[in-house]
Amino acid sequence: EINYNTPWISFRHFPGQTWPQLRKAMETAILPDGSRLKEKWDDPEYPFRVFKAHEVPHQTYQGKEVGCLHIREFPKVKFIAMTRNGKDVAVSLNTFWDSHADDFKKMWGGFPVSGESLLETVKSMSGGPLMDIYFNYVNYWWPFRNEPNVLFLHYHDLILDLRGNVAKIAEFVGVKLTDKEMDEVAHRASFAQMKGLHAHFAIQMFDHPEGMAVMKPEEEGGQFFKRGRSGAGKEKFDDQCHKVFDDAVDKYFGNNEEMKSFALHGKAGP
Repeated sequence: EINYNTPWISFRHFPGQTWPQLRKAMETAILPDGSRLKEKWDDPEYPFRVFKAHEVPHQTYQGKEVGCLHIREFPKVKFIAMTRNGKDVAVSLNTFWDSHADDFKKMWGGFPVSGESLLETVKSMSGGPLMDIYFNYVNYWWPFRNEPNVLFLHYHDLILDLRGNVAKIAEFVGVKLTDKEMDEVAHRASFAQMKGLHAHFAIQMFDHPEGMAVMKPEEEGGQFFKRGRSGAGKEKFDDQCHKVFDDAVDKYFGNNEEMKSFALHGKAGP
């Protein structure tokens, strides 16, 4: 069972808030009904919490301090990270940018930019502002991949064997599933099942006083789910895109053949 109804304390958020400040607020907040927020979070029926983020491990990388996840300092906290083929990432990003609602983009000064060429996206990923999307992301996680509290996955491997990876994740987080439960989780995580629930992923701006859609409606070209498979980069890239990306692979993954192979193809290989 998953508890989706844990209250949040958006009214206690403020710009520049640090994690210790937020943690203190969560521990002391009193909800409108007079109960303590902490009592809702520390529920023995739900032995752990799940947080989704786009952060990376804290470390010094090429002389620069990066990341905020203290992997080794908190061995009881488990971290699941995932990457995918970078060429597929570029194609997905282009579609994703174009799927954002116009009002949302106006709020962010025209970001994300719609109509950007695939080549411009590839260049941005390959040494530009979007380095953290792929090349940096893989490099930052790679040194931590064998830590006992880290599971570093690849999208292509899940496409090839979703149920097997569900079992791997369950074992990693310490959840025991029957065969029937495993089948049910794999079904609910399948592309066909999630695409059929497209309306549930109509993202809204968090805490916006009037409500604001982040993505366009599906009938207006909004695409949160697209294909659910690998290989879009091979199909969409022209020679120039391939060259820019392949040069970046050599530059940023260097001679680490194991990391390069995993980043491009996953453990299953090409």
